[in-house]
Amino acid sequence: QMEKYEDAVIAMKTNTTNFPQSANTFDSLGDAYRASGDIENARNSYKKAMALAEAHDHPIGEVSQKKLVELDKE
Repeated sequence: QMEKYEDAVIAMKTNTTNFPQSANTFDSLGDAYRASGDIENARNSYKKAMALAEAHDHPIGEVSQKKLVELDKE
C-alpha cells in the first residue's frame, strides 16, 4: 500500500528462502513482483506456487492460477 515495492520483493524473497516448500510464500512473492511491474518474475512465482500447491494439496494453487490468467490479460 505504501508503494515500497523493492522492500516487499526483498521480504517475500526472504520468506521463500526460509520456507521453500510453501506455496503461499511464492504466491505472495508473485504479488510483490506484480505490484512492482515485474510481470515475468510474477508469472514464474505464481507457477512455482501452483506446483508446490499441487504437490502439497494446498488450495492456494487455484488462487495463483487465477492470478496467472489475469496477468495474461494485462
